Amino acid sequence: KNKANIPHRFFNKEDCRVLNKFIINKTLYSSIRFFPQAWLFPEEFLDECMLFQRHIRSHINLKIDKELFTFGFKHLVPFSDSSDMGALANSYGLKEFVDQVMGGIIIDCGPFIGDSTFVFRKLFPNSKIACLEPDEINRAKLLNSIKFNQINNIDILPYGAGNENISIPVSNYGSAGSSVVSNPKYSAKQFDVKRIDDLFLDKSERLSLMKMDIEGFELEALMGAKEIIKRDNPVLVIAAYHRGRDIFEIPNFISEINSNYSFHFRHLDPRFPCSEYVIVATNRTNF
Repeated sequence: KNKANIPHRFFNKEDCRVLNKFIINKTLYSSIRFFPQAWLFPEEFLDECMLFQRHIRSHINLKIDKELFTFGFKHLVPFSDSSDMGALANSYGLKEFVDQVMGGIIIDCGPFIGDSTFVFRKLFPNSKIACLEPDEINRAKLLNSIKFNQINNIDILPYGAGNENISIPVSNYGSAGSSVVSNPKYSAKQFDVKRIDDLFLDKSERLSLMKMDIEGFELEALMGAKEIIKRDNPVLVIAAYHRGRDIFEIPNFISEINSNYSFHFRHLDPRFPCSEYVIVATNRTNF
C-alpha cells in the first residue's frame, strides 16, 4: 500500500532506482542512525563513496594556508564554510539540460557561500543571476566568493523565498543549515521572506532556471513562485531530502502548476546516502 504512494510515475526507470534507494536509505538511517554506515548499507554503496571521495580529493588544491580551490571554485577555509563538493562535481545535475537555460534570469535560492552561483556562471555565462540570501553573515561570505571568483552580472537580494511576504524567526543563522524556529525559547533572528512572484513576475526577462536548497522550505517557496513557473517554464533544481515528505509532495505540486514538466532525480554526492538529492524538472516545451 505504501509503495503505491511513491511517485514513480514522474520518473524514468533509472531515476526510480535512485529514488527507491534514497527512500530505503532515509528510512533505515532515521530508524537506526546510531549504527555505522558499514552496518546499514551494501558494499556497492561503500565502494561508490570511496571512489567519489578520491575524485573530490583529486580536484582540491590548498593554496597558501587560507585559500581552497575545489573544482576551480576559490574559497576560504575552515571546512565549515567550505563548498558543496557534490554539487560542484556534478554541476547540480544540469549538464544535460544546458540548452534549456541559455540566457534569461537565474534565481539561486540558498546560495550560501556562492558555490552554486559559481556553477551557474560557468554553465550559463550570458545569464543574469539573482541570489536570494536573507542571512547577512552568509551574504558577506557570498560577496567574498563573488569577488574571489570574479563572478559578474549578479544581484544579491536580502530575502528568503516563501509563500508570504513576512518576517520569520530563524536559528543556526550564519551557517549552511539555518532553520525556522517554532519554539520561542530558542535563540532566533528575524529573516525577511518574499514571494518570488512578487519579486520577478513584472520583469521583462524570462526566468530560465530556479534552484532551491533552503533547508526544507522548498515547497513554501515554490508556492510563492507558481505564477512565474506557469508563465516562463524555467528549469527547476529543487533539493528533495530535507523533509521526508518532500519527494512525495514536490513533484505533485510542480506537475499541478504545469503539466508539461518532465522530472529527473539526481544524487549529487554519493558520500551521503540520505542527503544531497535534487529533483531537476525540465519543461518539454523548451526542447
